Amino acid sequence: MKIKYYIVLAAATLSLSSCFKLDQEPYVELSQKNSFQSVRDAQFWVNGMYSSLRSNFHGIAMYATDIQADYLQSVRSFSQNEDLDNLYNWSLLNSSNTTIASLWRKHFEAIQNINIALDGIVTIPTSTTADKQKITHNMGELYLARAIYYTYLVTHYAPSYNETSPYGLPLLDHFINGEFPLRSSVKETYDFILADINRAQERLSNEEGSPGKDTFSKDAVTALKARVLLYKGDWAGAYQAATSLIAAGTYPLISPSETALKNMWDTDGPAESITQLYARYSNGNDGELPQGNTIYLGEDKSIFGDEYYPNFAPTQDFVNLFESNDLRKKVYIKELYINYGSSTRFDNIYLVAKYPDNDQLKNSPYDNGTFLHRPKIFRIAEQYLIAAEAAYRNADETNARLYLNRLRRSRGLTTEVTATADALFREIQNERNRELSFEGFRLTDIKRWNLAVVRGTPQNLDAIITTDPTNGYQLNVPAGNYKLVWPIPPTNIRYENGRWKQNPGW
Repeated sequence: MKIKYYIVLAAATLSLSSCFKLDQEPYVELSQKNSFQSVRDAQFWVNGMYSSLRSNFHGIAMYATDIQADYLQSVRSFSQNEDLDNLYNWSLLNSSNTTIASLWRKHFEAIQNINIALDGIVTIPTSTTADKQKITHNMGELYLARAIYYTYLVTHYAPSYNETSPYGLPLLDHFINGEFPLRSSVKETYDFILADINRAQERLSNEEGSPGKDTFSKDAVTALKARVLLYKGDWAGAYQAATSLIAAGTYPLISPSETALKNMWDTDGPAESITQLYARYSNGNDGELPQGNTIYLGEDKSIFGDEYYPNFAPTQDFVNLFESNDLRKKVYIKELYINYGSSTRFDNIYLVAKYPDNDQLKNSPYDNGTFLHRPKIFRIAEQYLIAAEAAYRNADETNARLYLNRLRRSRGLTTEVTATADALFREIQNERNRELSFEGFRLTDIKRWNLAVVRGTPQNLDAIITTDPTNGYQLNVPAGNYKLVWPIPPTNIRYENGRWKQNPGW
């Protein structure tokens, strides 16, 4: 599918969902010409932005790279899905992968719709200070959303930060109905993202944050800035941004409690969430629901007991990252079992339990799993990990251990990390692997840390798929493999008449 034609059509017939408990009905078939008449119109477009972000954040956009990476293995109950199999099996992963192409299209579609809004909102007449402030605030939200989308794209479709790399992204700072610009450099792409973050920071400077807030605040801006600066290798900047959020005290880490940690994930409690998008189930209407992380538990409920048919299970190497008293070993992963057919069951298998179901997003708690949750866009735990890594990289091991140990204590770990040098960095890496597991960070981290992809030991060899082991459960790919960077969809390269260069190797 040609991305530009698709986006133009999407922009011309955009359907925006009403969300955040607003009374207004959404616009249907908005046109660029008549959509920006009032402040109310601007809010509709911003609501649509949040609705799209909710759809694009969870589901395969999150777990695609985790499937490709090293901490999951396909199990015997794997329901054959070509897209998932092609991500997991590196020999089958090629430049025409439909998942990769779809995510590229959806993210640029969202960017184009944001650009329509940015171009149009500034034309809305405002007669009061309150209206002007509202417009300013809306534009800040849109700039931050565009930065979020570009951050996803640059971490997936471009190499890790390198000032000399020409393989950045086409940069769209306004709606384009026609030929897209050439790919920028990686440095130019990061500069573009940071410029949008700065624009959002200026316009959201008075928007206070609170735990579980479902729209963007100034704290959300800072959280993304810390993440992007870490990826860029600006250790001092990343540290300053992350520690400023931590020091403000708005998002305290939970006290070490299994119940408190479960509430964060089972029912999407607000603790530790800087931005957690609104979602709801309403009489069979799924218009305000996210995508589900359906590949993990695969739980079926019945009067005879629960059964589990996951597509993927964690490796033993991943399970071994957790100490026995780590609360996350009972919440993020859980020792259960895998059903295979009517008579075969594999017991004592840890499954990913981070997305068990929020019953509030279902018709009934007794229904089979949908694995739907309110998307946590930014969490304070990530900021502790950014602070620890940035401090270490900046030769400040004292503060690296400080922030690392604070996070560990909140997860029930009483033994302090005292390591230094390379051993300390491994502790930071492993803590990041534990805390941010299966949230879509792992492949980006592998790439920027220049690590090999090694799937390692399975929990139970009989429970997993063992065909083509070198591309499956025994995968061992050297650091720097070209498939760590997703390809630009060939249809788009052809549509651009060869103006775009493909990522090397594809």
